[in-house]
Amino acid sequence: MAAPEPRPSFEKTETVNPQHEDPPATPDFPEGGWKGWAAVAGSYTTSFGVYQDYYTRVFITSESPSAISWIGSVDAFIVIASGLFAGRLYDKGYFHHMIIGGAALIIFSLFMLSLSRPDHIYQNFLAQAIGHGIGAGMMYVPSLAVISQYFLRRRALAMSIVAAGSSLGAVVHPIMLNNLFERLGFGGAVRA
Repeated sequence: MAAPEPRPSFEKTETVNPQHEDPPATPDFPEGGWKGWAAVAGSYTTSFGVYQDYYTRVFITSESPSAISWIGSVDAFIVIASGLFAGRLYDKGYFHHMIIGGAALIIFSLFMLSLSRPDHIYQNFLAQAIGHGIGAGMMYVPSLAVISQYFLRRRALAMSIVAAGSSLGAVVHPIMLNNLFERLGFGGAVRA
């Protein structure tokens, strides 16, 4: 009769599970630095003021306030909705392309807005709602997302500063425009 084969010792056997790997190294956050705070400053200034009051009182008097409000509404919608595309492009590494393209489109749109004629709502709509909306949308999502790459401990402070920018812009921009409309006219005030 043959001797039975020895059973393998489970205590000495090492199991390797290929599904469990070492966790990835934590990303290095520079905690601000020149580039981080420059990103905060750039994100802070991505606000756009309200033109509704001036349009209804002076510039587009032939249209109802309801019709004029579509300019700002469509602008805001496009800024937020373009995040669907801007987020994907940001994830693929096109951050700088979007910022440069968005800034160029905003500048072009503001110059086109400054050339629009009174009581031609379609010119204002194309320049402000469509042009500015797409340009600002190209910059909005990346400017928020890039902040998280520069800060870990001070992320809440940095994001608070960025969020305060739109509120400050909504206060300062209309005051500035109301003072400049009478002195420079609509086109000059928009270009300022």
